[in-house]
Amino acid sequence: MSFLQPQALQGILNVTVESLAGHCGLSNDQSNHDIEDSIRVARLKQQLGILQSRPRAASDKIYYEFAANHLPALMNTYRQKSTAANFAMTMLNVVSHTAYFIRFQRSVAGSDLASLLASRIANAEADPDVEVIGEMCQFLSTLFVLQGATSVNEADRAKLVPKLRRWNRAYTGYLASDTSERCLGALTGDFMFQQMSRSIKTMLEQPLDQCGANCNRRVRSNASELLQCSRCKTAVYCGVPHQKQAWATHKALCFPPTF
Repeated sequence: MSFLQPQALQGILNVTVESLAGHCGLSNDQSNHDIEDSIRVARLKQQLGILQSRPRAASDKIYYEFAANHLPALMNTYRQKSTAANFAMTMLNVVSHTAYFIRFQRSVAGSDLASLLASRIANAEADPDVEVIGEMCQFLSTLFVLQGATSVNEADRAKLVPKLRRWNRAYTGYLASDTSERCLGALTGDFMFQQMSRSIKTMLEQPLDQCGANCNRRVRSNASELLQCSRCKTAVYCGVPHQKQAWATHKALCFPPTF
């Protein structure tokens, strides 16, 4: 049995924005650029597992800062890959709840992500393992909530729907079954999925569309657009008083984005 040296163990436990970027090949450290994708995925998931065991406030601070700093480069990395599931997809999925991701997927650079992922899943020749299927479909279902499924072309749809149905039946009791069913709901126009989708979409988009002081206003009292946080561009307010009121909470997740 082999044991990690203390320095190596500390490196795994010390999860930072920089360490996650390194596992995604986004750092300036040249030694990170020649690592095999399978090793990169394993190391990334190891650190994400540690991060997910920490309090939500601590983990979200890292997720939000990573998204603010690295989303455009991460998306470029994903486009350069040919597979649906890889380290870039894993990280995109993990930060998909952040306001920075919601804003990014509304931009030209991220607006085709649902159709891109759907096409890659549809055209993959072999099935990945059940854990990866669950992860892929979880991310795709989130993208369908945010971007809809109408951008998936008919050829991809014809391949994807039977594949999702097969996974849904084969993996009962696993995340893969639940998430493939959600994707099916989006592609087939299922009424229950549409109802759920609208609620989730409103919740995810709330930081960008409603006053961040929980007053739920979508316009200012004079009917003009809400004020946007000039630093992060991912929070809006109905006026300066509410912006000041919300700052104590907002400041932990306020980072200047690179996009």
